Amino acid sequence: MRHYHYYSNISLGFSSIIPGLLLAQVIGSLPISPGSLIAYESSLTYFYTLFGVQVHAALIITLLYRFFTFWLPIPIGLILYRNLQR
Repeated sequence: MRHYHYYSNISLGFSSIIPGLLLAQVIGSLPISPGSLIAYESSLTYFYTLFGVQVHAALIITLLYRFFTFWLPIPIGLILYRNLQR
């Protein structure tokens, strides 16, 4: 009988985080789409898997990073901008 573990220990050091982010920034700077949508996420996930992170963990890390650095500031900036106009 197989036992499946639904948790994973993810160890990702700075020696993998920084090069992955920098390489994804290079891909993201290419004028493929506005905000480098899809290109940035796919390249960041690819580079993290290249550095040994499991695919599901790399995808979760990428989506959380992109949410906090790209999508979350948009409504916050809109609210602050409207408050500034008053």
